Amino acid sequence: LKQGGVSFLSGLINFASDGKAVFKEDTVFEKNVTVQGVLAAHTISSTELLLGQSEVKILNDGSVQSTGAAGLITMKKDTKEIKVVNPLVKEKSLIFITPKTKTTQPLFLLDQVEGNSFTVGTEGLLDADVKFNYLIVN
Repeated sequence: LKQGGVSFLSGLINFASDGKAVFKEDTVFEKNVTVQGVLAAHTISSTELLLGQSEVKILNDGSVQSTGAAGLITMKKDTKEIKVVNPLVKEKSLIFITPKTKTTQPLFLLDQVEGNSFTVGTEGLLDADVKFNYLIVN
């Protein structure tokens, strides 16, 4: 027997008959919250942001696989680009690259292919290995 929705505190908390819950005031959870679907928010405020990082797998001299939203990649000496195979890349992804080691060659985003990869490049050959962090924001 299906019943109608339930409302508490003059409508501040509402459980609709379709299963949706609406809270019209701040809500505090004293334990973890797990979301199986999409978490949609207008604004997210956090003191710590944890993103999944993956292990880096070397595919060949010019490409690696790293499937996390963030990671640490090493570009080898005497190269000028590296392809990072990552299925999270979208056409409009913002991909941030931050060198972790000193380099005379600025790193830049050379290419990005939706659902496949992004490529980081330099103008000239590197004179030493360069480690860099990446962050993909969709």
